[in-house]
Amino acid sequence: MKVTIRDIAREAGVSPATVSNVFNGKNKISEKTRELVLAIAQRRGYAVPAGMSPENRTLRFIIFKRHGKVIMDTPFFSELISSIESACRAHQYELLISYMDAGDPNLRTQIADVLKNGSRGILLLATEMNDENLQLFKNCKMPLLVLDSLFLWDDHNAVIINNREAGYLAAEHFVENGHRSFGLITSSFPFNNMTDRRDGYVAGLAKHGFALRGEDVFCVEPTMEGAARDMLALLEMRAQPLPTAMFASNDIIAVGASRALKQRGFALPDDVSIIGMDDLPICCVTSPQLSTLAVHKRQLGTAAVNRLIEMIERRDSAVYKIALDVQLVQRESVKELRAAEQAAILRG
Repeated sequence: MKVTIRDIAREAGVSPATVSNVFNGKNKISEKTRELVLAIAQRRGYAVPAGMSPENRTLRFIIFKRHGKVIMDTPFFSELISSIESACRAHQYELLISYMDAGDPNLRTQIADVLKNGSRGILLLATEMNDENLQLFKNCKMPLLVLDSLFLWDDHNAVIINNREAGYLAAEHFVENGHRSFGLITSSFPFNNMTDRRDGYVAGLAKHGFALRGEDVFCVEPTMEGAARDMLALLEMRAQPLPTAMFASNDIIAVGASRALKQRGFALPDDVSIIGMDDLPICCVTSPQLSTLAVHKRQLGTAAVNRLIEMIERRDSAVYKIALDVQLVQRESVKELRAAEQAAILRG
């Protein structure tokens, strides 16, 4: 006779609904009950859904691109991916990597295939994602963790950088060094991290009674060549003086924009002070060396894997939004302005 869910439930001493929840990957089932139900199902020849086997130790890492201008072969993402691979090995999980593109006409089919095929959990690199992209994964039955993007009102677990803190610390450092006019160099391709960094920067300036003017926000392509090109075009059109302090939303943008500023005859940091973000190796070989906000990239990947495995093995249904703080690294690209210099600048 064909084995049914009721047969498995009767032998396990649980309800048919509990068995169904186990097969659907629901998080509210204890690991002990889950293992018992799966063991009975396998012994009695019931077709256990893909990925539900207790012996399965596979995680899926999805690298999702919307425009490909941020997620590239850079030291940031190389170190992040390396840390994820190391953490999986430490927990004796195999990591499968999938690349997805928002513009692919077969995207929904790709996602459906991944959600059906054999992983215990999904780690979703969401740096370039928006709310609409994330909704494509709303029917995921297995544990899913969002990495490197904060969707504040969404109920997915997430591990992110404290981007608001980064902007806030940049503002604080500029003010402490006597600056009174402020700019922002950010991505012309909007995504959550850049918005959060801007919000933190604005909050840090407001604390000291300063504001970020719209005309002092420079939107550039978030690649080194693109940032240099776009910043140069913006400088050529600008008639009013530049702010003395400018926060660039990442190091790649900072280096590209700095190249354009030098090409237009500005001295760094004498004319313009700059702070970047990420603490990439290039910060130490620029002239001047770039002050930046350091991101703990390896800890970011490790924390993401650790939390996903907790969700899988402990059936933990709580939703965590874990934010890793950043650290200001002071180098040579921020000038300390004395009172006389501040007065001269304000006089124009």
